[in-house]
Amino acid sequence: MTTVSDSRSKETIYSAINWPLVVTAYATMFCLGTLDNIRGPFFPDVTRDLHLTNFQAAFFYAVVSGMAFVSGAVVAKSVQRFGQLPVLRIGQITMAVGFAILSRVETFWQMIGACIVFGLGFGVLNVAQNLLILNATSTIGPDNGVYGPRRRLLSGLHSMYAFASIVAPLVAAYFFRIGGNWREVFLIAAVFVLSSFFISFWPSNTRTTASEAAGCASTSEPAKSAKLPVGRLWLVACMLSFYSLAELTVSSRLALYLRHGFGYKPAVAAEDVALFYSFLLIGRLIFFFFHFRWSTRSIIGWALVGTIAFFLIGLSWRPDILVLCGLFMAPVFCLGIDYIAELFPENPSVAVNNCIAISCLFIVLMHILLGILTDQYGIARAFTVAPVFAGLSLLFLWLSAVETDKSWKLGRPWQRTDASVTKI
Repeated sequence: MTTVSDSRSKETIYSAINWPLVVTAYATMFCLGTLDNIRGPFFPDVTRDLHLTNFQAAFFYAVVSGMAFVSGAVVAKSVQRFGQLPVLRIGQITMAVGFAILSRVETFWQMIGACIVFGLGFGVLNVAQNLLILNATSTIGPDNGVYGPRRRLLSGLHSMYAFASIVAPLVAAYFFRIGGNWREVFLIAAVFVLSSFFISFWPSNTRTTASEAAGCASTSEPAKSAKLPVGRLWLVACMLSFYSLAELTVSSRLALYLRHGFGYKPAVAAEDVALFYSFLLIGRLIFFFFHFRWSTRSIIGWALVGTIAFFLIGLSWRPDILVLCGLFMAPVFCLGIDYIAELFPENPSVAVNNCIAISCLFIVLMHILLGILTDQYGIARAFTVAPVFAGLSLLFLWLSAVETDKSWKLGRPWQRTDASVTKI
């Protein structure tokens, strides 16, 4: 066990964190989560009002993810050239404008145009807020593995997404009950994003040189000099991507699944989505307030096993059980970012940027696939791809471990089986 005598004190480590950047990242994540998840409960209403087929409706999500892939792929290089906060603000404004336009669309092609603008901003923020956390903790160095500030702050960051995901369907349920419509809610949500835009002017020391913005431990060489192992990058990107597909299948289609598959009322279905994110929030807060000296890889692996188990129970027995998947899904994405930083310590930000961009491309294909499956077989059967995605995520986690350490087994979560964890 590592003691304080072996490293700097806990207080010294946390005082080295750039807290204004952390607050900016958290506020941005809350706004992004609100806009991202307010769409799910109103998805059936948007489909109805715009007279869309299930295949056309899939582009409501797919176009956003496609544009997020395009803009997210260039965030790291844009940050190195212009700085983190200017890039972040461009993303905030673009996302807000796109969502405001979306609240006024009348046709399928107008919806596509609005989703393009919204997706470009979404992609920038989706990457930039994670880079802010890596940057805020970049001066800590090896003590990141002692008290786990990076892991905890990433868990806190994605707890904000989970919290926003609870608020969004509850807001939707309230508007359903008072007779409101999706256009009003989308416009209000677009204006709400401006709150994070103003908060972004708080940080004064952004440390955005090329090497620091890339999260490098050393500033003696430019970040672009560090080459990433392509095979390892794709394995961990697929792990993160397939997990994202499983979570997004629930967040974007659970309301539709409950309403059309089981006859749930709109408000009740929206509340079940909120309950799913309540469990997601609880799980992430546990990892925010408590630091577990367990292998990051093993925690992710067992979380995916639990996710698959509750997917199968919910699909085969009672759909309400599906909300419990959120508890097991909770640590996967935030610890996945930390896991990427462990595997690529020389250039973690570029690795994170690439992995998130790849996941956006997977999400485009997922939404199109779900649209086709829903048209052909109905939402009840299309929804069953969720545990398949979680299983593929677990498979690629294992493959990444084999590629990294040559041998690895899931083991017990309290056993440190990750060779890479000692490098942090």
